[in-house]
Amino acid sequence: MTEDEHPLGARLEDLLRRQAERRGAPMWIREVLAGQTADATLEEEGDARVVATRAGGDRCEIEVRVIFATPPPAGEKLWRPGRVGLPRKGLEKLSYIVVDEIVGDDAVVSVSGWPKVDDRGRLVFSDEPALGVRASVDALTNYVNRPDVRSGQRSTSLRMGSALAAVVRTARLSGGDGSPVPPARWLVPPVYDISTPARAKAKEAFYAAVAPTLSRAEVEAIEQEAPDA
Repeated sequence: MTEDEHPLGARLEDLLRRQAERRGAPMWIREVLAGQTADATLEEEGDARVVATRAGGDRCEIEVRVIFATPPPAGEKLWRPGRVGLPRKGLEKLSYIVVDEIVGDDAVVSVSGWPKVDDRGRLVFSDEPALGVRASVDALTNYVNRPDVRSGQRSTSLRMGSALAAVVRTARLSGGDGSPVPPARWLVPPVYDISTPARAKAKEAFYAAVAPTLSRAEVEAIEQEAPDA
């Protein structure tokens, strides 16, 4: 097989292995990059990072990114809600997290890739189905309000429809036996409360569906409304 015919996956594997050798990586990391994972576990963090962990705590992070040489076309920019303190870079690492259902202390939470906005300001999600996780409402509320986890000064009160933004360890969303998964296992700090802008976007989508196209001023008015009581 010529170099031009070499599959991308094999090229990336060779590139990572050569990089590890040049940097003097331990042998166990080189074995992981060669596909030998008997002594290590692999977990995904977001859509750009794979973490290899060996018994005893040794850890190696492998990041793979796709960088566009030109700006994405109109209608495909990542959503950046205002007044919630999201980082200036790395939006693509975040997940869109929504509390779908609450029964007693049991919550069903959906996790989706970070949305884009189209040229009318509507949220656009990827075609990949959302992932689900069971969580204790009290445990999740206490976790996202911890000073070392919470982003911002306002406490977060979770209810159906509450929305959060954070990096998610998607490989850890299942508890195995169907029991609630501790939030520290799958949520990576900081956690941002985006409930207010998410509700504003939902209102925009509703009004756009039942009324003529909204003006920019009407959209801004909806987004500036006070949070629901």
